[in-house]
Amino acid sequence: MKFLSILTVALSAMSLVAASPTPEPATRVVVVKVSSSSGSSGSSSYSSANYGSSFKNAAVNLHNKARKATGAKNMNMLKWSDYRASIACKCTRKWANTKGISDCAPGQNSWKSSNNKLSDVNAITGAISSFVDQKKYFRAPMTYRKGQYLKKPDICHYTQLVWATTREIGCCVTRGSQGTAVTCQYHPAGNVVNQRVY
Repeated sequence: MKFLSILTVALSAMSLVAASPTPEPATRVVVVKVSSSSGSSGSSSYSSANYGSSFKNAAVNLHNKARKATGAKNMNMLKWSDYRASIACKCTRKWANTKGISDCAPGQNSWKSSNNKLSDVNAITGAISSFVDQKKYFRAPMTYRKGQYLKKPDICHYTQLVWATTREIGCCVTRGSQGTAVTCQYHPAGNVVNQRVY
């Protein structure tokens, strides 16, 4: 399979300040490789109601595989939520047609590729692979600290993905003139200041 190196933009999982509901800002730029041979499906923007079981299963199974790999005894396995997916869609629609990104809501991981031909399943697979790739910089046990999103290397996508108390996930893929955007919404949100990841 031919791969292209593409500049992608990822909005890391926003952090909640324990004493305040105000999320910490979180903007990231990362380079990943995505397949250029995948076909597109669907229109340029749509709600989670259009997703079939293959997309939902891929999103849940890839998340749960990474969560199981932690070996944490307190790790919840995620279930799909159409409601969380609808929140994620509001975010992806904000920036699929722009070169930049915008912060949307706490408890999100977002990823963007300049390739707007990715299928839904390939888009979610690429996004989650990018988040999981940060595991190499993560050292457990870890307590999430204020300003963690500013530290290099970035691990905030991974910590949100494996936040033990999260129970629900909903993801959205939106295509636009500037590429394919993916956002996953987690509930309850992770990256809470002064709390353990797992």
